[in-house]
Amino acid sequence: MWQSGLKIFFPMLSTFRFSEYKKMREAIDKYEGGLEAFSRGYEKKGFTRSATGITYREWAPGAKWAALIGDFNNWNPNADIMTRNEFGVWEIFLPNNADGSPAIPHGPRVKVYSLLSLLNAGCKVFQGDTPSKVYSVSVSLLALSFS
Repeated sequence: MWQSGLKIFFPMLSTFRFSEYKKMREAIDKYEGGLEAFSRGYEKKGFTRSATGITYREWAPGAKWAALIGDFNNWNPNADIMTRNEFGVWEIFLPNNADGSPAIPHGPRVKVYSLLSLLNAGCKVFQGDTPSKVYSVSVSLLALSFS
């Protein structure tokens, strides 16, 4: 008896999986430029340097607000506020200084400071309380550590 139910269920599951794959693949093709470009996300995330400045991108879909802080801006969370796209990627562009030097010199401590909304706990938690090493962002939330 249960075998007849499986014959009905598995084709439906297969159809559902394929339709979900198709939607995801269409989104990747539309927004990321295809699977090859999508698989090279490491080239876009983190710190990237161009002739005109430094861009920093971080995927943090649960964050409600984010800022890049560090030695370069005296740890001011209001100095360099990041913007979020519809996929949860936070980004900021820091143009070069007037003399052409990078906005973030080599060697400073840098951190992403973000606000998470914990709906179940009914409270808000800031991430990124302590500085991390140069260009490595290590955020912590309560006792959990993410890297």
